[in-house]
Amino acid sequence: MVWKGKWVQLSLTMVLSFMLVLSGCGSSNNTAAPEDPKSDGGTGETSENAKSQIEFMGWGGDTEKAVFQKLIDSYMKKNPNKKVKYTVVPPAEYYQKLDTLIAANKTPDVFYAGGAHFNKLVSSDVLLNLESQLNSSSDVNPDNVWKQGLDRYRYDGSNVGSGDLYGLPKDVGPWAFAYNKALFDKAGLPYPSAKAGEYTWDDMVADAKAITVVNERGKIDTFGVAGYSTESAVWANGADWLDPAIGKITIDTPEFAEAMQFVADLSLVHKVSPSPDDEKAQNAYARFVAGKVAMLGIYIKTCVHKGSNLLILWRNNIFQVV
Repeated sequence: MVWKGKWVQLSLTMVLSFMLVLSGCGSSNNTAAPEDPKSDGGTGETSENAKSQIEFMGWGGDTEKAVFQKLIDSYMKKNPNKKVKYTVVPPAEYYQKLDTLIAANKTPDVFYAGGAHFNKLVSSDVLLNLESQLNSSSDVNPDNVWKQGLDRYRYDGSNVGSGDLYGLPKDVGPWAFAYNKALFDKAGLPYPSAKAGEYTWDDMVADAKAITVVNERGKIDTFGVAGYSTESAVWANGADWLDPAIGKITIDTPEFAEAMQFVADLSLVHKVSPSPDDEKAQNAYARFVAGKVAMLGIYIKTCVHKGSNLLILWRNNIFQVV
């Protein structure tokens, strides 16, 4: 999450929760702070307490929107002279909308900015350095936040990952691998081992083939696996998109190519994972909930239903996390 206007109180970062960032250089039409931070031009109020509107933009489904709206309502109740304008943009359109607003000098005061977009914005001096606010506030205890989650939003003027904080993680959690115990039982298969080194990619493919069910029309009713992402495979195979230490692109390594091929082969060769057309008809998570997918790559914050166990699948290791 990123912040733009320096007048925004740090308490808002806590109310809106933890990838939020503030923009530091742009200004929106309705959120300009008074020139003198100690005076409001004669109204008797300090700029900190003056009537102001905070523009907050993000993406999310109905559940996430409801959570943030509840937090916003609570904040405005405690701070009646503050108004938060909450804008939700569809994920596929979000970054195009954000870039357009920044170019028009209408940057939201608080907004989501993850991954490569955070890197671009912080290196372009768009974001506000939060270090002084964090150091002077008791609302945020950095020791109570996963270090890797915070470090992702640090910048030292040259490199992301070290230096001062320019954002706070909205939510932090690993990708995991869930399996449906009932489908494994039906196929007469043992559950994937949680002991490191005992469950591999080859084991996953073999189990997926045994569980996949094709109906009389030649269509797959039950898939063995779904949602095993390219990112999971690449990192699990010891590869990466770049070497952050030297900024070298590393997508041409054998490990990277092997990982991409493995993910593609799940659908194209092994026929155990939904194709893009299958995903359009019903997404992988909905199939998993319906008992039509045996193993699913899943974000840890996502609710896992009864009868499922969570696992993190690596190239040669599998770790049980729930």
